[in-house]
Amino acid sequence: MKKVLLFLFTFTIFLSMGSIAFGEEMKSSMQVKNQKVETVNKVHNIKIEKINLVDAVVIQTEETPTYNRMDIGNRIVVDVLNASLKMNQKEMHISQLGIEKIKMTEFASNQNYEKQDKVVRIVLYLDSVESAENVCIDQEGKDIIIYTSQKPVKQLHYEKENNNIIFPTKNNTGKKMIVVDPGHGGKAPGTHSENPLQYEKDLALDTAKRLEKLLQEVGYDTYMTRSDDITVGLSDRANAANIVNADLFVSVHYNWFDDPKVSGVQTLYVDNDPRDNKVFAKIMQEELVKGLDAKDMRIVDRPNLVVIRDTKMPAVLCEIAFLSNPEEVLKVSTQEYRQRAAQAMLNGITRYLNQ
Repeated sequence: MKKVLLFLFTFTIFLSMGSIAFGEEMKSSMQVKNQKVETVNKVHNIKIEKINLVDAVVIQTEETPTYNRMDIGNRIVVDVLNASLKMNQKEMHISQLGIEKIKMTEFASNQNYEKQDKVVRIVLYLDSVESAENVCIDQEGKDIIIYTSQKPVKQLHYEKENNNIIFPTKNNTGKKMIVVDPGHGGKAPGTHSENPLQYEKDLALDTAKRLEKLLQEVGYDTYMTRSDDITVGLSDRANAANIVNADLFVSVHYNWFDDPKVSGVQTLYVDNDPRDNKVFAKIMQEELVKGLDAKDMRIVDRPNLVVIRDTKMPAVLCEIAFLSNPEEVLKVSTQEYRQRAAQAMLNGITRYLNQ
């Protein structure tokens, strides 16, 4: 009997110990499952790189980043969240892209973040000319891309293959592609009139938008090298036209001359070129002179103009009027005159393509 009682007592203790052990194991397991595990991203490089035809600041991270942007005076602050800094360099002096320097640090939390938050703060110090309004921030994969005075060429559908950008060689709609290039823009205002004050970049953009709309209404595909007041490089304009494999390139400008009596329309082109530029220029000039009832200032060979030199399709630069001439300034200040200029250029494009 004593042996039986001893056995039962021993067995009960064994079960209790097992139960306690099992309970602790379960508790431990639950703690592991409920434990908050965070993956910390790493900022490992900052560099200047050409993205979509435009120079940009590229912040490279190891995971897809989450970030905040703040504008503080002449500084652009980019906070990469849940991240650490994997760079020895803490400051870059670049003096380009409208930026004087870039600072980066692992940021101590403040009222904007929780105490446990891990933040890498990157500060871009803009120069005295650049404005925070012109800074555009985009994300592509694991990269944060910062554009300053120039924005990327848009409307170009492309793929990445082995880290190389592959652009289509031709738009696939079957329609003619016309690239419209509003002259100047952003930091490059072009010329201007005095009374009333009119900047070439604004008049060119308005006229180009009117031309674009007319082109689309009659069935052409169009591409604008800029659609707002931004700076676009001359080579970037030509490259964009080449990338979309345009059929024609038309750059819209307004003229200026020392003698305020000079007035009229002028069309610039590159001669001795297999692209048929001269014929295109003659037709555009004739239609502008007729459509605007303006003085014919002839077509002019300008072999060193990048936008019409480096394009691979027939290309012209149309000088709609002289902003140095008081009478023409009053005309171009009206929407009606700019609409007539757009219609005249449409007539020239259609006539050239149908000849």
